[in-house]
Amino acid sequence: MAKIPVIHENEDGWSDWQDIGKKFRILCCDCSLAHDWEFKIVKDRLLWRVSVNSKSTAAARRKKKKNAKV
Repeated sequence: MAKIPVIHENEDGWSDWQDIGKKFRILCCDCSLAHDWEFKIVKDRLLWRVSVNSKSTAAARRKKKKNAKV
């Protein structure tokens, strides 16, 4: 599994602008649900679509469960 970058928010509540290319993975901090986002530009418009990534979700939840055991 590719490492998912951690993006932190600034004092104003927004993160810095990110260069994401054509694909980007987002992981929810609370439930560890992972989504793959794809972007493209068509006629000067930004289009995007989202898909749940089951493998990344399962791996992140296993890691979260492992780290929770203290």
